Amino acid sequence: MTTVSALRIPYQEKPVYLRKIFYTLCLTSLLALGSQAAETLSPSGNTLDDVNLYPDDSFVQVAKTIDVQDIDVSETYILVQLPSGELLSKTPTGFELLNVSNFKLTDLGLGVNNEQITFEVVAGDFFHLLDYPVLIYLGILDKDKVLHFGAFSLTANFQSLDSWDETAVRKVLHTFAFGGFASDTQIQTWAGMVPILAIQEMLSADTLNAKLSPTDTLDNSLPDGDLKTLSAFWSGEDSANPIATDARENFALTARNSAEHTWRQAVNLRGLNPARQLLGLVESNYHLSVNLDAVVNITNPQMMRYYDDIMNALAAATPYQDVLSIASLSAAVATQYNHRRNTFDNETQVFRGNEDFAREFHQIFFGIFGDYNTDYHEEITIKNTAQALTDMPVLLNAEGEQDEVVTFGEEQHHIAPLEILQQSIAGNTAQEKIQALSQYAVVQPESLENLPIILVRAFADENLDEARTKVLQNAWAEMAEKNLLTFLRNYAISTLFHHPQRFKYHTVPQRYLTALNQMTLSNQESYLDLYDIGGYEEEDYQVFRPLHDVFGAQTGIEAADSAEVFRAVYQRSSKNAHINSQTYLEDNGQLLWSKDWGSVIPVDDQGAYPVAQTVEWLWQRFLADGLKNLGSLERLHLYALLATGQDAAYALDANAPDRIFSSNEIDTDNDLQNALQDWGGSVLALDGDDSENRRTANHKIGLAINFINALPFAFGQEGQ
Repeated sequence: MTTVSALRIPYQEKPVYLRKIFYTLCLTSLLALGSQAAETLSPSGNTLDDVNLYPDDSFVQVAKTIDVQDIDVSETYILVQLPSGELLSKTPTGFELLNVSNFKLTDLGLGVNNEQITFEVVAGDFFHLLDYPVLIYLGILDKDKVLHFGAFSLTANFQSLDSWDETAVRKVLHTFAFGGFASDTQIQTWAGMVPILAIQEMLSADTLNAKLSPTDTLDNSLPDGDLKTLSAFWSGEDSANPIATDARENFALTARNSAEHTWRQAVNLRGLNPARQLLGLVESNYHLSVNLDAVVNITNPQMMRYYDDIMNALAAATPYQDVLSIASLSAAVATQYNHRRNTFDNETQVFRGNEDFAREFHQIFFGIFGDYNTDYHEEITIKNTAQALTDMPVLLNAEGEQDEVVTFGEEQHHIAPLEILQQSIAGNTAQEKIQALSQYAVVQPESLENLPIILVRAFADENLDEARTKVLQNAWAEMAEKNLLTFLRNYAISTLFHHPQRFKYHTVPQRYLTALNQMTLSNQESYLDLYDIGGYEEEDYQVFRPLHDVFGAQTGIEAADSAEVFRAVYQRSSKNAHINSQTYLEDNGQLLWSKDWGSVIPVDDQGAYPVAQTVEWLWQRFLADGLKNLGSLERLHLYALLATGQDAAYALDANAPDRIFSSNEIDTDNDLQNALQDWGGSVLALDGDDSENRRTANHKIGLAINFINALPFAFGQEGQ
């Protein structure tokens, strides 16, 4: 049988050198890799002269090789794919290991000639994803030029994207990070990296991400913290607090919308991690939705604690079932569903309470609807889950307010084990039982089918077909440890995400705040609230007050179908066009701020800012579609705005300002073609010596952005 290998050790005549180190694959925990230890096929070893790993020279090169200096074999060199999904390679500077999952060096037991190897960890950049089964060889070349080798078999689920480029990077950032604040240089760097390495730098759940959101050099005030920490800082009297004095009360825990004010401010600031806030938005307002407007009022401290606990758990790479357990046991959820009052009398065997969250724990959190056995689900699983959710009151704190956490008791808790999901769930408190139940719920067949689809639809694709659905389900099912961030990272660099049939309508805050982040060039602009950070509320949206209560906030599809949303967007880009096109701010004649698009827009070879090039840059920055939808019609209007500061029809003929153009007309009309050429070739005075000319040029940029933000393309994203 022919063996297809993903590892080749080229060699020549003695003395033997390893002339190349194989640049190979990374399989994260999405890939099912055999966990057996590397097997030494010959106890005595084989010399290189005796071993022919490739008798028929069959070899699948899954990625290119990296040329390095010749390495003498007087030391031991290793190339191995680890069971947990990391590649380890011995190099002249030590061992390279990029930690994709929670792998620890102590988990690896590997020796040469029965001697344990000591590892030194340095950075690595040789990861790749496969879309077909392969056999990975473990090769050990020792100081006596003896080659020992074994093999692992594995299967890949997501096909890695071959056309990883700037557009692919920007699509990921728009979908998962509100566009981020990375510079063009950083985005180009990511586009030139192996995708699995780039995505780990791009997407994280930590409070900070220096490459995605570098610190504003003029603002070193930001604490490294979660929502509650930021709320305390921005509402406080610290001399370093940059929030205007009269606005600080909006961030106080006692303020009605403090959670929302704190969250959206965090989205719009360099130095904080916008990807964390996007993940948090989806989890707390869609998938695991709770509502500050619930009949039984959740407090802002409870909401912030709920959000922070979920995000801190994701940042710590906590298994996803445990993240869901943390959310399930929160004071916010106990208050929302009111099972904080559930009790069980162990003597009389009487349950008092409701089954509301008992049902939604399975349905909303884990995607278990009971199709496996409807009667059993209703009569056994839900009823017993309700009894597991007993004696978990939310007490009053010293200030007489509801506490941020649940107090788990035993006296009024169903102490005996309960049958749930056809498993015996034991535990002395609700906390212990729900933690135990979560381990079974996440691998229940319905959950394995539904949960990944719930997540992907919420984040990135509302147009899944059967084939792509199956790939997602398989990928999730085969994760040995369910990790949301790992799943999303690998999905984001796969052909599934960058698929021509993928389409996602942006939710209101995602569309609005992504555009706002691309508009905002400094933290000063954010603190001054120049662009109305809360303007999305005009589109019938409030964060942490979901339209459909526990079933989630207004969806992207609902927003796209809403006349009210369209009206608000149109108003902002027309009657309120001054918001995005303002260029300076003065106070009693003193200049406080001025817009400087010239600091980020690239120049041409002559150091100028030509209109045509600037239009393409703006289009890619705000829409991230690789210029796919930038046609002659869009160019005509945008060129006119940047070249003349006027609408195209008015610029061509002031007596016919209502003229309507078509793409066909533009492509065939000589006058319009000449206008395109003239306007496109004109230059913006973004770096001129005259301040009025600079302001005019920056004003024109704002007009063009208004036009782009009101286009249909701004309401959703295609995979390709």
